[in-house]
Amino acid sequence: MECVFSQRAEDDLEAIAEFIAVDNPARALSYIRDMRARCETITQLPGAAMIVDRIDDVPVRKVIFDNYRIYYTWLADQEVVFILHIRHMARQPPRFSE
Repeated sequence: MECVFSQRAEDDLEAIAEFIAVDNPARALSYIRDMRARCETITQLPGAAMIVDRIDDVPVRKVIFDNYRIYYTWLADQEVVFILHIRHMARQPPRFSE
């Protein structure tokens, strides 16, 4: 199964890396690498995470990595996990159904 990042998720990763890099550039790189690895593990059991919203009829699920929520959809018929958004837990959850 493939793991694909939306442009929004890629932008999220870039912003997270820039924030961490202010204090620790080396850790910024390793943190993003670890977060991407966590996203890849979703492909092993994509239906296990809690459904938190829907886009049309497609469930949006979330998993946790450190202080971040990773939101994704799983397109079983296409064997794709699509990472939608990565958001810090201190922020309000996004609404995908609006």
